[in-house]
Amino acid sequence: MANDGIQPNERTYSILIHSCARLGRVDDAFALVRHMHKLHGLEPNAVTYSTLISACDKAGDLSRALQTLDEMKSSDRVEPNVFSYSSAISACGRAGEYERALELLAEVAPLCITPPPPPPPPPAATPAPSPMP
Repeated sequence: MANDGIQPNERTYSILIHSCARLGRVDDAFALVRHMHKLHGLEPNAVTYSTLISACDKAGDLSRALQTLDEMKSSDRVEPNVFSYSSAISACGRAGEYERALELLAEVAPLCITPPPPPPPPPAATPAPSPMP
């Protein structure tokens, strides 16, 4: 790409990071995130972070998965979404950290559940017709 004068964008990096994650190459996935920022000034987005958390889950690295989620939560650039939390909850479950999984579930619940609108008010009662004399 670089030889052809084409600059990678966030989507390009997300695809590469996802490929590394699927192959179990977690360290390479994190290296690509550092590379995208250092060489191209690109910031990871929610998809990128979620992919990293998922990669950590599949590799059985709960500590790194939670560290990545915490990085998202403390960032002013990107917020964790349902997919980020889902991957972190999965990592907790895989590691047997069920209490932590429930804590994360409580954190993400407001992102997932929107209360339904209140029902419409009942129709106004119409007066009964008066009897005829």
